[in-house]
Amino acid sequence: MEIAKKALKDEGYQIVEVTFAPEDYREGRDLLVGMVGSGAGPGLIKDLEGSGEDLTLGVWTNLFLLKQG
Repeated sequence: MEIAKKALKDEGYQIVEVTFAPEDYREGRDLLVGMVGSGAGPGLIKDLEGSGEDLTLGVWTNLFLLKQG
């Protein structure tokens, strides 16, 4: 993240710092655990691929791990 931040600053972009409150982080974590626990990962991947979504590496990695069971 620091490398990307520096590169963007060097190109003249304004960087806005974002932080997550602990309760927001917990909610996101709980949602991810719920997706894994319910087996929704493969269906979500199929829907995203079917709609022509271009996934970021982070999203792709998470979905890849969801597929592994």
